[in-house]
Amino acid sequence: MSGAAAAVVWAKIRALFLAGGPVMWPLTAVGLLLWYLLVRRAAHLRLEPAPADASGRRIWAARQRARLQRHQALIVALVAAAPLLGLLGTVGGMIDTFDALTAVGDPRQGISGGISAALTTTQMGLAVAIPGLVMERLLHLKAARLDHELTRLAEGAP
Repeated sequence: MSGAAAAVVWAKIRALFLAGGPVMWPLTAVGLLLWYLLVRRAAHLRLEPAPADASGRRIWAARQRARLQRHQALIVALVAAAPLLGLLGTVGGMIDTFDALTAVGDPRQGISGGISAALTTTQMGLAVAIPGLVMERLLHLKAARLDHELTRLAEGAP
């Protein structure tokens, strides 16, 4: 990407953050943390080789199950938090809109900025939550399949 193109991208990102207001920072942090955890979880959704002896296999299976569940609760919480943060931004934007209407006394002035912030943060919250929810479900399904495989291997089945 050329320097001019990068400058345009950064200007658009800056404009997005300014339009969305202060809730954009925690929304971005939630989104980055969510995707970091999803990528880590995806990378760890595989089984390590099982030991040959039965007692070692039970310990191995317990450790593998714990690994498969790592970060699951935090991922679900982050996915749930993102739209709530977006709605928080919406409420803040609507408050700003009504404050502006009160200050100017004319319902045709001061509306667009607050509505823009409200809609931008709602959009960002949904943009974080929707793909995160889909990925979490896909990873959950893969973890369930691996857990079933762990059970089978721990019991010594071929």
